[in-house]
Amino acid sequence: MSAHQPFARLNHTVRSIAVVVGMMAAVGIPFSFGIAAYHAQVSTLEYRTSLAAERLAEYIYVQGKTWRFSENRITDMIGFTRLDGHQTVYDSAGRHVADSGPPVPAPTLRVASPIVVRGEAVGRVEAEVSLIPLLVQLGILTLLGIALGVAVFIGALLIPQRALRAATAAHDAVQQDLRAQIGETQAALLAAKEATSAKSAFLAMMSHEIRTPMNAVMGLSSSLMDSRLDGEQRHLVETIYESSNSLLRLLNDLLDFSKLDAGKIRLEEIAFSPAALVDQAASIVAAKAAEKGLAIRTVVEPGLPAALLGDTARLQQVMLNLAVNAIKFTEIGAVEIGARCLRRGTATATIECWVRDTGIGVAPDQIGKLFSEFTQADVSINRRFGGTGLGLAISKRIVERMRGKIDVTSTEGAGSTFAFQVTLPMADAAALVETPVPSGGDDAAAVFKRLARPLRVLLAEDNGTNQLVFSKLVQGLRVDLTIAADGREALEQARAGTFDIVFMDMRMPEMDGLEATRAIRALGGAWSDIPIVALTANAFPEDVKECRDAGMNDFLSKPIRKKILLERMAAMLADHPLLRAAAAIALTPPAHAPAAEPARVLERAIVDELIEALGATDVRRMFNVFIAETVTRLGLLRGLSCTHDRARIQDEAHALKGAAGTTGLRELSELAGSLEQTAATIAPADYAGALQRLDQSFERARAAIDRLVGGLAVAA
Repeated sequence: MSAHQPFARLNHTVRSIAVVVGMMAAVGIPFSFGIAAYHAQVSTLEYRTSLAAERLAEYIYVQGKTWRFSENRITDMIGFTRLDGHQTVYDSAGRHVADSGPPVPAPTLRVASPIVVRGEAVGRVEAEVSLIPLLVQLGILTLLGIALGVAVFIGALLIPQRALRAATAAHDAVQQDLRAQIGETQAALLAAKEATSAKSAFLAMMSHEIRTPMNAVMGLSSSLMDSRLDGEQRHLVETIYESSNSLLRLLNDLLDFSKLDAGKIRLEEIAFSPAALVDQAASIVAAKAAEKGLAIRTVVEPGLPAALLGDTARLQQVMLNLAVNAIKFTEIGAVEIGARCLRRGTATATIECWVRDTGIGVAPDQIGKLFSEFTQADVSINRRFGGTGLGLAISKRIVERMRGKIDVTSTEGAGSTFAFQVTLPMADAAALVETPVPSGGDDAAAVFKRLARPLRVLLAEDNGTNQLVFSKLVQGLRVDLTIAADGREALEQARAGTFDIVFMDMRMPEMDGLEATRAIRALGGAWSDIPIVALTANAFPEDVKECRDAGMNDFLSKPIRKKILLERMAAMLADHPLLRAAAAIALTPPAHAPAAEPARVLERAIVDELIEALGATDVRRMFNVFIAETVTRLGLLRGLSCTHDRARIQDEAHALKGAAGTTGLRELSELAGSLEQTAATIAPADYAGALQRLDQSFERARAAIDRLVGGLAVAA
């Protein structure tokens, strides 16, 4: 619809109204005056005729039947009414008796009145006048009405049209301003879109450029840690590895923020346990808390749903951001991680998760800045504690993407409580049951070491450093590695030989990984099904989609970690006969093998994961803190009464269960969990037995730690 269409319709309406008003003035006024004049003439005739009829009735009453013969007298009597027309008297038989006045030319107006004597009509008086004067008068009135109608039409048309022209001009001016503003807004939106695209492109490029050398730093330092090093060398390598991990976390934060800012984060719906979410967060940060001497408490209030549908990874990310922050800004006391159900409906539930600390707190005038990007409460905190200030901003955006809200209450010097609320669909608790998969990093390494023949692997990678890192990661395994310097060379290798799996870098000269993948798939035959895994430093969803569309089976982001690489290879080749045979050998214990009691005491796989995540130095500190805390906790349990301190026993057993589980001490964790479950009803004799079993298991745990790591136990 054009800008002037509303005014065109209004102008048409004004003309229509002007025509109607003009016609009413030109026709209605003369017509109404004509009708009035006609009725006035009729009324006059009726009055004079009835007056003449009454005079004649009086005369006839006196004269009797002789009245018909007094024509001259009757003529005078009806002429007395001085009608400017012609009057006639008829008797009851319709015979002409007398008349008065000149004849009247047509057209005429005629009126009759009866002559009534003693209740009997003895005749009638008729009167007629010419309508020509009335018509002339009506004609004059019509002309005047037409003139008035034209004047009214002109007035009704011109005055509104003048106002319309002024309104149209004003409207055009407003429209012109709006068009200018719309143009400026569109230009600004285009500039903002281009800026966002440029920022995304910049982050993608920086991700690639930073992750490529970081891949070398992390991969080679990991390989060095697997070699024989003296104490100082190992400390230096561990420091390098931990520093690169910190850089990777910073880079991931930046990329997460960019994805959230661009709306590229897609939330998943996976069944998860809110209670397990709390326990997992506490377990992950327990070592950091123990290093600072802080207690970690978990609170799961009754009524929390057993299972919900949501993006458990993102919720865990928010919980960890809040928990890590709490530990970071707390020097003395404890950190509490908890969850509760606020509202429960037929299909959804609203839960609140919180992290409460006894740290430095936040001043009231600084609370509003906490969730801003790249901002901390004040500069002194940044200098003292470091950090980018992105953690809370990312947490806020994740929660808001879930249509929830996050808030903080804090008292400076006394601590803070960060809490977020989300409403999620409820799930069947049966959906939480997962089938155990015996394919951890250690299991995968065992499989790849026992292959009947070397696994033929093709690596397409143009960066020499990355080639070295990949070769170091698969060193010691039965892997026959062929390296292609670009996509074209990878295609030639594929034509010349056969491979079990291909790892393809996305960005290479001559022919990039996407084009090379499409060309290899086009070879047909066995190449239609051979797994091709993308290797890229980019980490955006569009990169994953491009890889899938090109025919790749999986996506591995740089920097590559050995455990993840082996697990991904095992998953991609799960149906390969070579791996199935090797897996059967690697995972089946010999018939003479003794019971795996040491594995129940201390699970090596969990320790390895902790070393990979935290570094060997932090793991040593963690074990030292754990042993010291457990000695204190067991002494406390021995001093509690199972009849008066049941709640305290339950809390301490729960804390011991979580700490032992985090450090891989399965047997000790299970015994503590059993005590936690029976604390409310346990008898004194059973309580003494439970404490004895805990003491014995703890001694076995300390011995296992000494044998595995050496020198970690501290004196009680």
